[in-house]
Amino acid sequence: MNSSRIPQIIDDVLAVNPKTLWLQLGIRNDEAVAPCVEAGINVIPDTCIAIEYRFCAASNKTDDNAGTTT
Repeated sequence: MNSSRIPQIIDDVLAVNPKTLWLQLGIRNDEAVAPCVEAGINVIPDTCIAIEYRFCAASNKTDDNAGTTT
């Protein structure tokens, strides 16, 4: 999928009414997703879930010696 195809999925997204619409890295069309934002759907554009997961996992590692989150 690319950014120009986002308008084609908006009706389906609105019908399903998810909490969040996640658009992969390189996919962004602010005008097309505006109805989703207006409907209260969180929109996360141009973001890779695998990269974000690794970032979150790395920042949530615990210090085994102290037993605290770093």
